[in-house]
Amino acid sequence: MHRFRRAAHVGVAIVAGTFVISGLAKLADLGEFARAISAWTIIPPRLVPSLVAVVPGIELFVGGAWVLGVWRRPAGWAMVMMLGVFTAGLAIQSAVLAEPVSCGCLGALARAFELEESARATLVRNVALLVLLVPGIVARTAGRRSRATDARPARSARGFTVVELLVVMALAGVLVALVLPSLAGVRLGARTAASAANARTHAGTMASYLHDWRDVYPYLTDPQTTQSVIRCRSAGRAIVTEHFGGAKFRWLGLADDYYDGNWLSPSFRSPFGLPGAVGSYTMGCVFLARPEYYTPETRRQPPEQLRPTRGADVLFPGSKAIVVDDSAPPAGSGLSGVSRHERFVIAAMVDGRAGQFNAGTDMLPQHPSGDGNYPAYGADFPWWLPMTHTAEGVRGRDIR
Repeated sequence: MHRFRRAAHVGVAIVAGTFVISGLAKLADLGEFARAISAWTIIPPRLVPSLVAVVPGIELFVGGAWVLGVWRRPAGWAMVMMLGVFTAGLAIQSAVLAEPVSCGCLGALARAFELEESARATLVRNVALLVLLVPGIVARTAGRRSRATDARPARSARGFTVVELLVVMALAGVLVALVLPSLAGVRLGARTAASAANARTHAGTMASYLHDWRDVYPYLTDPQTTQSVIRCRSAGRAIVTEHFGGAKFRWLGLADDYYDGNWLSPSFRSPFGLPGAVGSYTMGCVFLARPEYYTPETRRQPPEQLRPTRGADVLFPGSKAIVVDDSAPPAGSGLSGVSRHERFVIAAMVDGRAGQFNAGTDMLPQHPSGDGNYPAYGADFPWWLPMTHTAEGVRGRDIR
């Protein structure tokens, strides 16, 4: 019996430590936690700021109370209640949405160590934590009752004083403040590496497409019509878009043949984007028009020069971006203090090389008027994204 109680107490300690880590991770990555909570349809938007402000503190308080030996029984049952609410909410959310959202539970740590935060993995983890937690609390309650009926005088365990608890909390705050900058750097590095890996995957897909379609890049829209339909037939999904919208939505049209019919492929998701968002990797609009269209002296009104481009048209495959992450910093990253000249994008070149490229040092200027002012063709879509409207089109360079 003594061994069971000891093992049960160790299980509760593990859960309490997880609560502390989860609370610290949320504080270190409040922007990510806020984005994850905002994606939950069962949570009213007006409650999101309150949850972001309160949940990390509660997790730290109840987990820390158990670790420090203060109010252990109430803290233990508080952890049971929170895990129950989290688990029930996640199960309901997963049933409401066709695609479950991330819980945002571990924030920066999950990004840094590439931990899976899918609904299924989170539900399994929460059930495992409950299995560890409940027996420990029951064993502790039973132990207290048995000690109360024991005739021998019991020694009272000394807990922390208020002053000692405040000192510990102050030291923890200082440590968190010291760790936050390094966690931010680790988070950004992990996201950049993951995004570059996705971009590299799409560059490989483009190379396969060129081989299958006689050296022609994906051309899924018809410039002779106002709008075109891009479909993923196996999933029964379709998007209506203008001509240059094919650069953004080409992933849906290629899903059947090049992504095993999975229109929700993980490679479509940017680590910088909102949870559940797909289609973050945009092909350059220059691949949907002839090079002359992106030369000021030779541009003509569309649709005359809106034609497929070929692999042979690319003169600098190591300097021409084939896909760009449109969710990369500073947009959607939650980072602050990033000036315009420090902007960077994550892209893959035609030759398969992928990485981070800085606006001030690496990237070359784009065509001065982008795709031109032709709304019927979805011109300048997306107008704000670097490396998509290169001067001289596919014959030009995107980086030095």
